[in-house]
Amino acid sequence: MINLKKAIIVLTTIILIISTYLFSKTNGLVDGVLDEFVSLHMSGDSDDNVCIEIGLILYMPYIFNIFTIKKRIYTWEYIVENLIILLQFLMLIAIEGGSVIKTIKLGNCPLLCWTISYILLFLEVNIFFIYERIKIHTKLPTNNNL
Repeated sequence: MINLKKAIIVLTTIILIISTYLFSKTNGLVDGVLDEFVSLHMSGDSDDNVCIEIGLILYMPYIFNIFTIKKRIYTWEYIVENLIILLQFLMLIAIEGGSVIKTIKLGNCPLLCWTISYILLFLEVNIFFIYERIKIHTKLPTNNNL
């Protein structure tokens, strides 16, 4: 039987990777102050798009959930997946001149989809793992003596 929770995580990851790819085909992030793309800057701000585009590589380990899709979420998977989410968060904090919110407001649909998928992935990984642990620990013992 397929673990539906893992299947949802894999699906969200695929959407996240596709959104990242589509974002890399756009002009990228818009400057937080001016209405111009940071890729046009001559400063270090021009590298801000990489902080999101790294997701093409970063989220690949999630795809390996397909190979264990019939099993529960293991603790090591939970830790690795949260470390990847944390690394992506640190990359987002490292954005210097670009603005994710302003870029979305100006109509960058791939970035909007990426943002929603990123938040959903965080919620799914944590809620599903905790749910599985609560479910395992609250099972009542069966009385086989009857």
